[in-house]
Amino acid sequence: MKIFRVNRRVGEWPREAEEALRTPYGAPLRALDVNVLADSAANRNNRPMFVPDFAREGWVVEVLPAVRIGRLGKFIAPRFAHRYIQDILLTAFLHQPDGDPVAPLACLFDGALTLGDPIPNSAFCNPHSSEASSADAAAIYRAPTTGTLHIEAFLAPLSHGAASPASDAAPISRGAAADAATIIADVDIEALRLPETIALLSRYCTLKSGDLILPASAAITFPALLNHQLTAACTAPSCTASATTAAPCLITRLK
Repeated sequence: MKIFRVNRRVGEWPREAEEALRTPYGAPLRALDVNVLADSAANRNNRPMFVPDFAREGWVVEVLPAVRIGRLGKFIAPRFAHRYIQDILLTAFLHQPDGDPVAPLACLFDGALTLGDPIPNSAFCNPHSSEASSADAAAIYRAPTTGTLHIEAFLAPLSHGAASPASDAAPISRGAAADAATIIADVDIEALRLPETIALLSRYCTLKSGDLILPASAAITFPALLNHQLTAACTAPSCTASATTAAPCLITRLK
């Protein structure tokens, strides 16, 4: 499994990347600024995130969406990229603040990236629904290309040094304590540039089932505080069929 983290902000797209998509011949090395994480950096949902000694000061936890690849692909055209997406999920990424010169090496440690549960297909407007019949629509993941991801993240101290994980069906809670914080962000799906990102990465290497792509950074960042629990939920309010209650799809505890 390969994990790619694209170092750009939502809404920013490098000119070199745009030019590379116009040519059928490979891509320049600087078309995208990407870090490749070790597969051992991935941590399952609802598992503790153990903060190493060298990450105790100045580090941050970023909540951002990720794309999981579901099939083998090389030199994928942007218009076909949605066919290679297995699902979209929220992640919690522990790293140094952007711009630190040793950040690419430091984010390789075990458990640096917590993977949330997949965001259900029903949470998105389905621009490709006409490609499948009603019989198989539920079984085929339809990657959204437009709309908005409404992300809510909540960081609060563990009570008495331990936490009881929230129920998967329970709505996300907001803390009233002074040392708890809630951040809400709306991420434009089109601004993530998922088709273009997948197309460019597939020019450098073959994408395989299980590969993860963090296409851009979301606007949710917390300080890496020990003995705190991070909970995040995601809905797509621009879709008329979206859920009215945000159920947590990402839970981790910083220890």
